[in-house]
Amino acid sequence: MKNEGKLQEDGTMDETMRILLEENPILHKAHEKYLAFTMDPELVDAYESRMKWKRDQEYFVDDAMKKGMAKGMLHSKRETAKKCWTRDMTLMSSAN
Repeated sequence: MKNEGKLQEDGTMDETMRILLEENPILHKAHEKYLAFTMDPELVDAYESRMKWKRDQEYFVDDAMKKGMAKGMLHSKRETAKKCWTRDMTLMSSAN
């Protein structure tokens, strides 16, 4: 939450956040759950581990995609070179 943790100079909750929590029971309940979550080191560690795993997976998929594209391009170039060579050999044979 954007204003979470922002206290005024006197140590009280930010006015915007206070009003939001007072006027919206759903937001108030969500805020309570958020506070409970952030105060539980096990849950925070589990969340951070999950986010790290997710970033790692995205990196591995992206890396595999790049390697696959490079391999595909190399294969395509080789096939084109083989076709050109075969065509040139056929033309040279028929010229003799």
